[in-house]
Amino acid sequence: MKIFVLVVLLFYSFMSYSQNKATDFIGYWVTDKDVEIHITEDDGVLTGIATQKGVTVLKEIEYKKDNWQGTVINAQGKEASCTLELKGNALEIKAKKGMMSKTITWNRKEQ
Repeated sequence: MKIFVLVVLLFYSFMSYSQNKATDFIGYWVTDKDVEIHITEDDGVLTGIATQKGVTVLKEIEYKKDNWQGTVINAQGKEASCTLELKGNALEIKAKKGMMSKTITWNRKEQ
């Protein structure tokens, strides 16, 4: 019984450790087109603004169903659903609209 309890505790501690917190995303990121994005957090919801133009590029990003998901907005103003995943100092954004999908990577800006 003790082993079972230990396994369950280890499993849950691993699951909570592997889940990124909203604050892990906060900061400045640079896109592949050299655009700086500032991600902020308000009550667990993330928003990303292109700093040079003041345009929202990520909105309503929340932790749901075991991942961070919301909406990404491209340069033409078109919206797509997306998921976010941190991979070291890189932010991988998987955008999907209908049957089309695309993965883009932003890098954390060095301070």
